[in-house]
Amino acid sequence: MATSPGQAARDIATAWDMHLRTLMRQGSQIIALRGAGSTGGIDAQAATHVLDNLLVPRITAITAAQPVVIMYDGDPDDTGKPDIGFIAGRLLDHFGDQIASGRVTFLTAQADNWYYPPEPGSNLVNAIGRPFDTYVFPRGQYPGDHNRFTQSDNLVGYAGYSQIYVGAAGLLAGAQMVDYCNRVPAGQPVRVTIIRAMINRALDAEIGEKLAAAVEQAKREKLEAQLAQRERHFGLHWRNDGAFDPSFREEIVRVDDTHEIVVLWKTTDEVEIANCRRIDLNSPAYDQLFASATKYVKTEPVRARQIPMGQSEEVPVKSGATTDTARGGDWVITSVSGEEYKGPSDFLEVYEPVPGMPGTYRPRFDPREMIRLEEDVIFRAPWGEDQAVSKGGYLMQRTIRSGPNAGTTERYGIAEKDAADMAPLT
Repeated sequence: MATSPGQAARDIATAWDMHLRTLMRQGSQIIALRGAGSTGGIDAQAATHVLDNLLVPRITAITAAQPVVIMYDGDPDDTGKPDIGFIAGRLLDHFGDQIASGRVTFLTAQADNWYYPPEPGSNLVNAIGRPFDTYVFPRGQYPGDHNRFTQSDNLVGYAGYSQIYVGAAGLLAGAQMVDYCNRVPAGQPVRVTIIRAMINRALDAEIGEKLAAAVEQAKREKLEAQLAQRERHFGLHWRNDGAFDPSFREEIVRVDDTHEIVVLWKTTDEVEIANCRRIDLNSPAYDQLFASATKYVKTEPVRARQIPMGQSEEVPVKSGATTDTARGGDWVITSVSGEEYKGPSDFLEVYEPVPGMPGTYRPRFDPREMIRLEEDVIFRAPWGEDQAVSKGGYLMQRTIRSGPNAGTTERYGIAEKDAADMAPLT
C-alpha cells in the first residue's frame, strides 16, 4: 500500500514501524541495500556479475530457510544507467513471484522531494512496472530522514538486520554506514557487506558535457564535485587498485574496550565489516579449550609456488583480515577456494609433491586442533599482527615440525571457506 506524502508525519512513521515489527516477529532477514547512485552508477557487466553471482544466490539461500525483506531508498530503476535502483529492480524481477506467499517483501522509503511515482500517490515501481511497497516521508521532519526508516534504532538492534553496499557508494551511503556502525550496541555484531563494482565510465563524458555547457556557478560546482567523486573508480570505500580503503573507521566514535570494528575479505569482490571481540589465544582459557578440541586433518591437494631467494611478495592472510610478506624460500599456496596465502615455514613437511603434477602438493598426515567460532573475534597472530576471523570460522592449533621453533605449537585462525579441505580425525 502506497503511503501518500500528504499524510501526517507521525502516521507514516507509525505505519512503517508497525509493518517492520510484524516482519521481525515473523523472523525475517531484513537487508538494506545501499550503494551507487546516479553520480557513480555501475558498469553494466559489473552489475550483472553482482546480481548473478553474489546477490541472487545469497538471497535464494536465505529464502530457503526464512522470509527475506529487501529495502532501499527508492532510486529510479534506469536499465540504461545501472545503479542501486537497477540492482533493486532486478532483484524485484527475480524474486517478485514470491511476494504473494510472504517469502520475500520489497520496501522503499522515499523523501517527498524525490518521490516521482507513475501516478500521484502510487507505489514506486521498477523498470517493468512491478511495485515496491512504498512509504513517502516529508523531508526534514525526521532526524536522519532516510536513516529514521531504513536503519532505525529498531532495525539496528534487530539480529536479522544487515546492510549490503553495491558499487560506487558516495558520501551519502558512506555516512549511512558510519551512522549504522556508531549506533550498534556495544558488543553486538555489525552486519555490513560491501561489494566492489566498477563505476559506469560512460557517465564521465555525459557529466563533462553538462559542465562545459553550464553557466551558473552553483551548477558548475555541483558537476565538478561529481567528477571529483568519480575519480574513485570503485566508489568511496575502494582504492583504484581494487584494495579496500578502511579509513571510514576514523569516523566511528563508539568507545568499546572489548570489541573492534574490522574489515574481512569474504570473496575476491566483497568485504565484511565485523565487530570483533578481542581474545587472547595464549590464555589459560584457550589452553583448556584446545586441550579438548577435535583434531582435524587436511584432505585436499593444493597448488603452491616458492618465492625465489632475494625476492618478496605481499600475500593475504587466510582469513583475509591482514597481509603478510612472503620472502625468498617461503611458499605461497592457492587454497581449494582459489585464494592465495602464505604457507607455513615447514610447508614441505606438511605437504608432499604429487608425482607427475608439477606445482601440486597433497597433505601429509598433520593433525591440528580446531575450535569453531560462534562469534566474530580478533587476536594477536603468531606473525605479530592482529588477525580477525568471523563467526563460522575456526581457531587452529598446530605443532611446528622443523626450524628453530620445532616442537612448539602455534595458534591462528582460518575463515570458514578455508576449512573446506579439513576433515575431523576419527
